[in-house]
Amino acid sequence: MASSSRSLSFVYLITFVLAGCSILYELIIAQTISMLATNTGVWYSLTIGFYLAAMGWGAIRCPKKQDLLGSWNLLFKVEVILSILGALCVLLIQGAHIFLIFLRQWNIFICGLILFFGISLLMIIGIGFFTGLELPLLIRTARQLSDAARPNRILGIDYFGSLAGAIIFPLGLLPYLELITIGFLTAALNLGIALVILW
Repeated sequence: MASSSRSLSFVYLITFVLAGCSILYELIIAQTISMLATNTGVWYSLTIGFYLAAMGWGAIRCPKKQDLLGSWNLLFKVEVILSILGALCVLLIQGAHIFLIFLRQWNIFICGLILFFGISLLMIIGIGFFTGLELPLLIRTARQLSDAARPNRILGIDYFGSLAGAIIFPLGLLPYLELITIGFLTAALNLGIALVILW
């Protein structure tokens, strides 16, 4: 019983951390695109919209039937993928913008725009999709660990983790660190969770 309670507390803890990571990725991407495309309102709104839609897609596509070990294994893989995408997202978007500037000199601006916004959208949807897999997996894992687990607790902790990430980004990270650094730090958190799951 005590072991089950500790395992459940671990699920609650990683739910909080992963929710914070999720909102950080969303804000990092939105800030990067807004700075480069110079229209903050539009690109923040579009980033958040596409990100949430991709999370919904991930939640829908989450496998329905898995045992406890299968759920942990899939969550481990999701965190590894997110750590890779999260570490590269700012670099890829900025690289695509540099290529856009280069193509503008050759009067093939449209190709540059397609590349820049295509890669940006790919990053939004990719990270959003894998983030969307997390919550159903965490809810399922909690239920498999204990009959006392309640999905509304996982959801509540997820929302509080998102709030923490939304506060930390503008007040504790953005004034002091580059967006690339914030992306790598967030990716390191995902990778750390993956290693703890593996352990």
